[in-house]
Amino acid sequence: MSRFLAIAGLALAVTACSSAGANPAGVDNAQLAQVRGACARMGLNPHDVQFDDCVTVLSRSVASLSDASLVQQSRSTCSQAGLQPGTPAFANCVLDHGYAR
Repeated sequence: MSRFLAIAGLALAVTACSSAGANPAGVDNAQLAQVRGACARMGLNPHDVQFDDCVTVLSRSVASLSDASLVQQSRSTCSQAGLQPGTPAFANCVLDHGYAR
């Protein structure tokens, strides 16, 4: 039984690493290609763990910037609709627009 658990745990770890390495922050394919290119231009070998770490960190940064831009666009849209910042209606509007990707 313990052998089965060890094998199952290893399989889960490999699956998690594989999916994280493929697209660690869920950025789109064009952004991921740019991130991978940037890491390669820094001289990192795509077969080394440092390259994967670079892709992970930069992908998270790109995703964070995309999210911040989306929130700013949502806030602008809600303000233009006449809603006042700080009100529940404004907050709901921002959330509705921010998550309607």
